[in-house]
Amino acid sequence: MKTRNTTPIPKESINLPNFSIEQNKALWSEIAESVKETRLLERYAVIGTAAYWAFLIKDGKVPLISQNYLEWVLIPTLFAVLGGLRSLALLSRVTLIGDFLRGIESSVEYPGWETYLESATRKHSKPFLTTGLIIWIFILLTVLLVPLLFQYFGFQPAKC
Repeated sequence: MKTRNTTPIPKESINLPNFSIEQNKALWSEIAESVKETRLLERYAVIGTAAYWAFLIKDGKVPLISQNYLEWVLIPTLFAVLGGLRSLALLSRVTLIGDFLRGIESSVEYPGWETYLESATRKHSKPFLTTGLIIWIFILLTVLLVPLLFQYFGFQPAKC
């Protein structure tokens, strides 16, 4: 069984330019994967909700009455709330990485992408966070309101 070497590596033996390049590649890759995962979470929350509602609908009739409204919204609400929380966690991690990269760019006085994004006009703008919140709020509102609108769209209630 291999054991991990815990002996510190002397600073003189580290190639800092190569380490910095590899670290930046890894961080940008993590940002890309996190953004991709948030989009997949959004998609799966919508697909899961649609599949759950399709499972509940029998022969084109919606067995939705005021007594079982909770049955229609509980599972989809969990999809929306848990998916939204996970997306917010991922997006906060992306923000943290962006702050770190911005610090590196400012310390070497290199006007990179993160420094550009923090220009005076966009200093407090967080487009990923804003659009993420809007999408998850929309998904949650859809989950809560669509069952109420089924009869408005002409679905016939099933005999329970």
